[in-house]
Amino acid sequence: MSAASSPSSPATATTLADAFAITVATQPDAVAVRTLDGASAYSWRELDRQARRLASGLAALGIGPGDTVGVMLTNDLPFYVADLAAVFLGAVPVPIYATSSPEQIAHVAEDAGLRAAVTQAAFAAPLLAGLGRAGRCDLPVVCTAPAVTRTLPCARVGAARTLAQVPTRETHLYAVYC
Repeated sequence: MSAASSPSSPATATTLADAFAITVATQPDAVAVRTLDGASAYSWRELDRQARRLASGLAALGIGPGDTVGVMLTNDLPFYVADLAAVFLGAVPVPIYATSSPEQIAHVAEDAGLRAAVTQAAFAAPLLAGLGRAGRCDLPVVCTAPAVTRTLPCARVGAARTLAQVPTRETHLYAVYC
């Protein structure tokens, strides 16, 4: 984003990526997200760093603009990281409810054409079962916890490099399944 064409506040930004970048630049140490109990929080700078790190790992797995990424996480800090990581790549984050059955997960995987998924240890088994029902055992599944069978640890996936550029044009919407 060039200084000449940059909006001066998130309210005047034309894309989510622009608004996010402006907020990171103007309020880097302000709290962006926190857990419900307030025990953990990310500043805008840390949320940006974490999301870019995961986005880099997803890009290394071949995820890019227009691809769909399943996100099966609790409403906690890793959810925001995974959601933004997909957005940074121009991909579409597809939330998968924690209460979804393997059959419902299979439907979402098939209908949305998932190219990857991000989950946590508690949901890895039902997610993998659902992907298996959809014939998508080959789908890369990134897990926030290390050493979960048939998943890639988030720390290892995101360790590749840091994504420097955020797309400035957004053309994708969320796919929400009820």
